[in-house]
Amino acid sequence: MNTQAAPATPLDRVRVLVVILAAIAQVAFGAAPFIFRWESTIADRSNAAATALTPAGYAFSIWSLLFAGGFAYSALQALPGRLDSPIHRRIGPLLAAAWLGNSAWEVWTPLRGFDWAGLALIASILATLLVAMGFTVRDRIGGLTAFAVHGLAGWVTVATLADASMTGWAAGFNPSGLDSAESAILLLSIGAILGGSIAAWSASISYTGALAWGLYAVHVASRERGDDRVSQAAIICVGVVALGCVVGATVRRRLSI
Repeated sequence: MNTQAAPATPLDRVRVLVVILAAIAQVAFGAAPFIFRWESTIADRSNAAATALTPAGYAFSIWSLLFAGGFAYSALQALPGRLDSPIHRRIGPLLAAAWLGNSAWEVWTPLRGFDWAGLALIASILATLLVAMGFTVRDRIGGLTAFAVHGLAGWVTVATLADASMTGWAAGFNPSGLDSAESAILLLSIGAILGGSIAAWSASISYTGALAWGLYAVHVASRERGDDRVSQAAIICVGVVALGCVVGATVRRRLSI
């Protein structure tokens, strides 16, 4: 593949600035409910609509790491020697779109709660991140750039499952007639298939680690509630995702020999 970069242009400088602003926005908008004293925060909405797929509270501490990764990437891509980097030209706009989408979700959810529009938004964020992830996997990009994309994609995979569960509960949507545990297990199964496939395809430790972190937190929360079925299903999903990453890494290593 020809990776010769064209010289930096004014559009590259605009892209760099938008990426930086988007990284700041997702942190700033997350604090908006507290700064402006809104009636509800994301945590309030989540507690009110908690389902069997809501992770244990400690899991959300991962945002500190993801925000730090976003800031670090935005600084990296702004370095003079990186302005004309082909990979940053490809994934920079996608990351900015994902971060701005996250900013919008951070405003929408406290104001409107968990609804179909919010679910569509978070699903579109995940889709955008997976496209960006595809570029990094294709070009074998690692390090900080990969972490900024893959880590967030892994966590948003869990967040999308949890959001789907809470949105369905809030809307009273249950056409299959499953109970809450059975609905959670169904979504976990979908997550295991999707997440395990992505982990195998990418062989990404960052993606797998963030996804496993969220799934294990679902296991912990379910165990604390005494819901053995969901707890066991969640820990099985962790194993499936980890196995997918190991298989993917093994295949990649053998193909490179």
